[in-house]
Amino acid sequence: MLILFLSGCFGVVSAWGPIPTSLGGETRLEEVLVPGRDNLEVNQGNVFSYEDSQPAEAKTYSMVVFDELFNLTQEQHDAIAYNFTKEQYTPNDIIKTSVDTIFAFDFRSPLKRYLPEDININKNPDLKTEVNFFNFPEDDILSDLYRLEFKNQKVPKSLKNEVPDPHLVNKDHLQLMLENAFTLPRHTETNATVKNSVGNYIIRKFGSMGLLTGTQAFIPSQFKKFFWPGKKDHEIEAGNNVIGIYPGKHFYTKQDKIIVVGAHWDTIGSTDGFNDNGSGIAATIEVARSIIESGCQLEYTVMFVTFDKEENGLQGSHEFVRSFLIDFFKESDWPQFQGAIIMDTIGNFNQSEQSQYFPKDWRKEAPETYQDVLDDESKGDFITILYRQKAEEKLAEIMRKHNQDIYSDELFTSQVVKDTQKYKYREVPIDMPSEPPSIKELSKFANFLRSDHARFWYSREKTFVLSLRAVLLTDTGPYRGLMQQCYHQQCDSKRGKYKGEFFNYDFLAQTVQTVIDTVTDMSGAVCEKSDRAARIKRYAEHSSNEWLGKVERKPSN
Repeated sequence: MLILFLSGCFGVVSAWGPIPTSLGGETRLEEVLVPGRDNLEVNQGNVFSYEDSQPAEAKTYSMVVFDELFNLTQEQHDAIAYNFTKEQYTPNDIIKTSVDTIFAFDFRSPLKRYLPEDININKNPDLKTEVNFFNFPEDDILSDLYRLEFKNQKVPKSLKNEVPDPHLVNKDHLQLMLENAFTLPRHTETNATVKNSVGNYIIRKFGSMGLLTGTQAFIPSQFKKFFWPGKKDHEIEAGNNVIGIYPGKHFYTKQDKIIVVGAHWDTIGSTDGFNDNGSGIAATIEVARSIIESGCQLEYTVMFVTFDKEENGLQGSHEFVRSFLIDFFKESDWPQFQGAIIMDTIGNFNQSEQSQYFPKDWRKEAPETYQDVLDDESKGDFITILYRQKAEEKLAEIMRKHNQDIYSDELFTSQVVKDTQKYKYREVPIDMPSEPPSIKELSKFANFLRSDHARFWYSREKTFVLSLRAVLLTDTGPYRGLMQQCYHQQCDSKRGKYKGEFFNYDFLAQTVQTVIDTVTDMSGAVCEKSDRAARIKRYAEHSSNEWLGKVERKPSN
């Protein structure tokens, strides 16, 4: 989740790169991705852990979470909100990079058959689109993790993986990823090598599961005076979004009804980002795994995305929407867009009374939810879905129904989470317009624009203005229990002396299962390897386009 900066800067160091144009049928990923090693050494054991080490000092200044906790006057509050919103939504030029987004399947991918032969996903039609995503460098800091996952080594006793149906969320898989790859810092200045390794791990996970996988390199174009003062465009380090596409039957046609599942994968320099946002990355990968391993054929395409540089003003999702999602269908009629499900800090659970703080803006927009929290002694025992009342009403309804169904799902309660009633689901519907309002009007809602969903809600560019449906799933970030102290701090970690006491895998799993079921429903999936997927109720009425809408290109004023 983004913090609003009064001032600050981050230095520039080398980043990991996208898949280059030299991809071939047997290209080794050691030659394709940027391997790295740093001062973190792998310890042998059943579940890998890493030696505790302090990150290099981050050059950050005056970070403030933008709410009433910091005794701002109303005038200061309004000024910061307006300036932030103006910077975020003022049209500017895309800064071109020298590298195109290149996509490839693993040559064993079961999803290759869903990509029509007449579609050239890459700009250069002569590029081969198959690669061995299971190759990895033996000296990578995550090499032991790769060996466990890719080489079928004996799984540790603590990770028995005995889920009876692939459509069920796998807590062991979530734990394996989170406690090895996603409790490592992912910030270029403090440790570029570690970020390289984690980024390449996400690519390999997407690719090895079978997704059509690529990276979108971009140069941040906003908030430069805050994060990169004095730097010219070519001196600002590129960010990289990792994109995995599960093609539906209507892929690349106007009949498609696209779904996005996403989370940001970067951190700030002072944290391992175990919850913020290792939890969201792991959840995104697990949703993809469950649907792929269930042998699903999708009616409509799903894009799994991990966004970079969210902590620098939502730059990755900004470029994904305006540079990829738009241009992806540039040469054909625009398909419909069902919505984006964004997950940001979703693992913190706390049943203690008075552990949950409810921000003032949230109280105003969701008074009934606030009262429910008060009546429950302000316990932090719920996941929150945040959405615009009118624009995302149908999407929120579908997710609500699937969450409710989990409570009576005997297979889920017997195999994954026994006490489902323990983990609550609360909604924060916001009375915000469906169409992009003026900057002044939008600035009143600045506190709701701090994660990647905001880039889908409103996009103001020189050639178009659009609004896409998106919801945010969050445990409320810095407003609950120990994360009030650990948010963007070293203790948001499960490495070395930090034990991640605030984290709850049952809580995470119940949220992830809600997303799995929602995406299965909305994509029109038929899953030949899962009895459970065939039994879940379907609430998305694909025979009716009323709630789906259609993206319209509009000239910007």
